[in-house]
Amino acid sequence: MCRLKDLYKRSAWSEVFHFDNARGSARCYLLFASIAQAIVNGLTTGIFYSGYLGSFGIDIVSISILTLVPYISGFLTLFSPAILERLQRRRFLLTAARMAYYTINILGLTILPVVVESSAGRMAGLVVIVLLSNGINALFSPGYSAWHMGYIEPEVRSGYITATNLVAQAVSGSFLLAAGAITDGMEGQDRQNLLMALRCLAFGIAMADVYFLQKPGEPVYKRTARTALSSALTVPLGNRRFLLIMLVYTLHCMFSALLSSVVNTWLLEQIQVSYTYINFINLTNVFFILPTSAVWGRCIRKRGNLGTLALAQMMMVPSYILHALMMPENYQMVMTAVKLIQNTVNLGISISVGSLIYIALPEEDQTCYLSFYQILGNLSSLLSMSAGTWVVAAMEDMAITLFGWRFTSVPVLFLAQAALFAALSCFVRRVAKQVEPNGWEQRKAHFHLLIHLRLNRWNHNRYR
Repeated sequence: MCRLKDLYKRSAWSEVFHFDNARGSARCYLLFASIAQAIVNGLTTGIFYSGYLGSFGIDIVSISILTLVPYISGFLTLFSPAILERLQRRRFLLTAARMAYYTINILGLTILPVVVESSAGRMAGLVVIVLLSNGINALFSPGYSAWHMGYIEPEVRSGYITATNLVAQAVSGSFLLAAGAITDGMEGQDRQNLLMALRCLAFGIAMADVYFLQKPGEPVYKRTARTALSSALTVPLGNRRFLLIMLVYTLHCMFSALLSSVVNTWLLEQIQVSYTYINFINLTNVFFILPTSAVWGRCIRKRGNLGTLALAQMMMVPSYILHALMMPENYQMVMTAVKLIQNTVNLGISISVGSLIYIALPEEDQTCYLSFYQILGNLSSLLSMSAGTWVVAAMEDMAITLFGWRFTSVPVLFLAQAALFAALSCFVRRVAKQVEPNGWEQRKAHFHLLIHLRLNRWNHNRYR
């Protein structure tokens, strides 16, 4: 144990996560919260969510509609600045709101399908639960961003993003892999009971997330604008550079979410992929984070965040085309190829997209900017997922034949996604020339990426 502690202190990550001062401690608590959130999201969304609702006879279109509902609630973020910007101390309010969100969204959604037996009653009740819980989250979640983002300085930002990606995915992925293996071993009522128990376990872990999020000390919130209901829109509209970056973010979210409401149900029901395989293939991303961090670090220093994002988006295009060719007979080979591409590119996209909000974010009125940021993400995702759901519902069992290959609704969406990302990559490359920092400002903003180079160099010298 002492040796492991010594190795950690000699690594670059010890500069990011430590308990030597309040800032390092805060980042540790945020890392713990990220791990808890990853496990909770894995157990309450994705295949476990689709599988639980599907066990009550809820079909793919209905599940897709329920997946869209949180994005409708997300528009309540518009009112967040009017509430939060009036408060200099938000800890108690944000903590209570987070607990209410988890209680209604996890426990409420778990219990209602058991209590209500009619299909119409279940659907109506689930819509109300999802609307209410996510409405609470939309109103108050921007407060956490304004509270915590000050602890993630430019010098540690990329190291922080890389570490949280690596650790959260490793821990949650291992947990979900075990849960998936157990789920695959059960059928019928036993599987339904297990999925219900996993959701209850997720609620307990969610309470740990609530605890860790409230541990960092609150900053002094800066405000220059007069707080009004329209502040979340009017304040950011005066910052042209910020709006250009948000346009890139909006389009990226829109194209990324095109299949989010239908893909998991499609994989489980039509491609017949097992829970174990999906969780295993997702876990493999962990092994690519450190090996690719130095490569993406050099790329960001050379091209900037937006230039790197454009490159990564173009590299993802072949994975969407391969996804469209997936069938029950070849899914293991195709998903393996897809994951190799995605695992190589994911870190570049995570760092680039995660850094977009920081590029032109002023120190004042951050709740207004963050609310605007979340509204755009919700709106773009809602429109995109609605379009994907509509295509699946409209095509039903129809198919389109291209080059001798038969494409049903979901594969058609994958082909559309490939074309959209190819076009977006070209657009982002042009925007990058207008808004990306240059000179010392750019080198300072990306100096923290040297953390990855130092870590990799230390490992190489240690074990060669």
